[in-house]
Amino acid sequence: MSEEANKEAVRRLFNIINSRDLSRLGEVCTDDVTYRSSSGDDGVQGIDGYREELTGLFEAFPDMEMSPEEIGADGDKVYCVYRWTGTHEGEYMGITPQKHRVDLLISSNCRCRDGKVAEVVDFMDALMLLWQLGALGDEVYPGGRDWPTGETKLRAR
Repeated sequence: MSEEANKEAVRRLFNIINSRDLSRLGEVCTDDVTYRSSSGDDGVQGIDGYREELTGLFEAFPDMEMSPEEIGADGDKVYCVYRWTGTHEGEYMGITPQKHRVDLLISSNCRCRDGKVAEVVDFMDALMLLWQLGALGDEVYPGGRDWPTGETKLRAR
């Protein structure tokens, strides 16, 4: 498939996720799709596992949106940066919901096969996620919500 067709498959995946119509995942994902994340889990294999993973996210963040900001391709690989937003209203990673709003930029590497998404690997700032959920104190990001654009920066020891 062309790079444009692969990028379109990833765009359609975001549209299906945001529409909450996970019964349509098979339109854009292979049956053996793999999903992994830098958030610490082992990932999931297969379309049913991916559907279950997304369902869990919707339960924790009912208003969750994934908005692609940049998409590029190199052969069967599609790279994108997307904004993940939502309000924490259900348990997530063992964290009790406190209705905190999350807003993260996530880098995603996808691999396509025969015009469908076969692998998704998301990379995120897990500390920022935990901080936004209220699970970490402000000492992690001493500049507060403006970090790293504020005056205070973290320093390596």
